[in-house]
Amino acid sequence: MLTGGNDSVDILPWYGTPLAIYVNNGQALGLGDLLDEYGQGIKEEIPQDMLEIGRVNDDIYGIYTDREVANSYEIWMRKDILEETGIDPSGIKTLEDCTELFAKVKELHPEMDCLSGGSGGTLQTNTWGWDQISDANNLGVMLDNGQGGEIVNLYESDEYEEYVRLMRKWYEAGYISQDVLSKNDDPSVVMRAGKLFSALSHLKPLFGEQQERITGCEIEVIELKPASLQTQTIQGMMWGISTSTEHPEEAMILLNEMYTNPELANILINGIEGKSYVYVDDTDKKINYPEGLDASNVPYTAQSWIWPGTFETPVWEPYPEDYWERIDEFNNTALRSKALGFVPDTSEITNEITACTNVVAKYNASLMTGAVDIDESLPKFQEELRAAGIDKVIETKQSQYEEWLSGK
Repeated sequence: MLTGGNDSVDILPWYGTPLAIYVNNGQALGLGDLLDEYGQGIKEEIPQDMLEIGRVNDDIYGIYTDREVANSYEIWMRKDILEETGIDPSGIKTLEDCTELFAKVKELHPEMDCLSGGSGGTLQTNTWGWDQISDANNLGVMLDNGQGGEIVNLYESDEYEEYVRLMRKWYEAGYISQDVLSKNDDPSVVMRAGKLFSALSHLKPLFGEQQERITGCEIEVIELKPASLQTQTIQGMMWGISTSTEHPEEAMILLNEMYTNPELANILINGIEGKSYVYVDDTDKKINYPEGLDASNVPYTAQSWIWPGTFETPVWEPYPEDYWERIDEFNNTALRSKALGFVPDTSEITNEITACTNVVAKYNASLMTGAVDIDESLPKFQEELRAAGIDKVIETKQSQYEEWLSGK
């Protein structure tokens, strides 16, 4: 649909692929002039610094949506088993602090995995407190939640080595499943089946309550890394206009309405009152399914985080009325990466990125799950990355970052 012709599209969400790729492919239309002429409501609704995060090179191509865009990291666990161990959760501040807890859990429940692994449990793909700089393979990151101020080689950092050595320690102790690399089970499902104690995840307001409904277990949530805002998280879901559109002005007029009209937002997100939802009281602040309907048979459903204007729509039960305010506060109080808004141009280092990506695929998952010997695998990983050109990748990104910073 992005190529034009009879199946062309006007407006769409840039989702699942970095915004810069759509731009470099010539699929995303620059919005700057259109925003100035037809998008004044958007510019009034969205703070300028957040609008700027949709910028690639010299123009804005994507528009941010209201949702939980901050990322913090936490461990969530079955509260009943935690209480069996007698360990006070307030004393758990770091991943390392979980070692004693897992030892107790393994002693009490040897049949149970202490920590979810596999791709479903995030151990293979975790970004444990670093800014990926818009690269899912972490080929040049900014450490300390983006507060480090310098783009470095994650895989030669103390943070990475400490993480993988801890995972290896837990793997050898039996806290992580021995077939972790072949698992991709949703930890919520495994916990509901009584075979799992805890998992790592991003944290957001009321996450524990959400997991309690899914797992049927009381859940304890412990934050281990503070929330931060990073470019790739925000750019991961934006609205824009296709270069194949024949109606760019009208497309921007509609986008402006989607971002500024609460009635339209409610229709797009929740459907039609009485058919897809009903208000639960006369405050018009909370909704639920009409009688006889649920998520399996409701005639219209949509993921609220995809659409503009979410924070202006009613909240679904059982969330509290102030749920959107809590999400907004979560975003506004998060640390801001020093690279927030920076998107590197990788067109001159595509060969090196491809080669390094292949090396990461070969080693990273097994290291981050503790499934291989660290002393043997980590030096090979680092050596092959250097041979593949990671130093050039990092030097290029660092140079571009410094140029971006000087002109910010």
